[in-house]
Amino acid sequence: MGLQRVNAFLGQRKGLVWAFGAVLLLVIGWADHATKIEYGFGLFYLLPVVLFGWHLGFWPGMGMAAACSLAWFAMDFWDYLGQGEAFARLSLICWNGVMALGIFMVVTAALSRLRQAWDRERSVAKLKGDMLSLVSHEFNNSLTSMGMALLLLRENDGSTDARRNVYAVLERIHRLLKVTVSNFLNQARMQSGAFSLDIRRIELRRTVREIADLLKPLSDQKGIAFELDFPEQITPISADPDALTLVMSNLIGNAIKYTPKQGRVSVRLRRLTPAEGPPEVEVSVEDTGIGIADNEREAIFQGFYRTEAGKKEARGYGVGLKISQAILRSHGTALALESSPGRGSRFYFRLPICPEDCPHQQAEPCPHCPARKSAGRQELSGTGVQAP
Repeated sequence: MGLQRVNAFLGQRKGLVWAFGAVLLLVIGWADHATKIEYGFGLFYLLPVVLFGWHLGFWPGMGMAAACSLAWFAMDFWDYLGQGEAFARLSLICWNGVMALGIFMVVTAALSRLRQAWDRERSVAKLKGDMLSLVSHEFNNSLTSMGMALLLLRENDGSTDARRNVYAVLERIHRLLKVTVSNFLNQARMQSGAFSLDIRRIELRRTVREIADLLKPLSDQKGIAFELDFPEQITPISADPDALTLVMSNLIGNAIKYTPKQGRVSVRLRRLTPAEGPPEVEVSVEDTGIGIADNEREAIFQGFYRTEAGKKEARGYGVGLKISQAILRSHGTALALESSPGRGSRFYFRLPICPEDCPHQQAEPCPHCPARKSAGRQELSGTGVQAP
């Protein structure tokens, strides 16, 4: 505990580390010259090197390594000028200086890597603690709401309208808990390589509409205009219905969560024209929310990352987009983003339309869409997700 407190104290006071390292180097150099011991103080020069390498990072540590090796050489050369060969040979003094520089640089590089690994482990430990706190908070709130709903059911058992409203509340709570649990379970499955797809031929309009209908009450609570724009034609695709449901739940849920009151969320399905490419349908979720800056677009797909604006707007875990991206890549497509801070976001992806005679089966690649199947396998090979 004592070392941790010292480390935390120095970690918050970089200026003190610089001053202490400089003083330490001067004291060691003076003692080296005063004692006129050629090798005796070599190890002591490691102290400021370790101090800088651990607390200040790679480049400050390298600078201190160069300063310490130069000081060692200067002190020995000063003594050589006074005593000549009686102190040491000049070639040996030069060699000692070069060797000291190499050793100090290796120590600095090792320490900086060790510190980075240590910081990552601390961040992961903190993240796990924060996740546990957030999950406990969400489940506690949901269970409290469910308890109140059950109490209302008992008190209003004879009122059909009151019971219907309570059932809607319970349904929303159940849906939110299911999405939360699914996100974390699928994250664990992807990391362990146990995630697999159950590809079927589904009607995209119906699937997306069901998800939108379930999440619309959340937008109604915030006074958000919720729009659906679907083509008149049937849009059959080959996909895992449960996985696609999770993707759309994450996208629509995020759009509602990060859109202020009286905003707008639009869910669109658009068949591409022949001039735009092969027969595909584009699925998009657009909002008028807080938006995402250019320098944060990649990070939000890496997992356990939330923008600063997002943290202020709503609570969350930062895993939904990563899971959604992995699921879509397993289908041979990818989630794209158009956004700017304060002007909302548009997440979209494309899926090939499955023709009526498409014999797409889970057991073997579909002969009508080999590009999609091969692309899916290539994406999954590096993520631990099993392709169908």
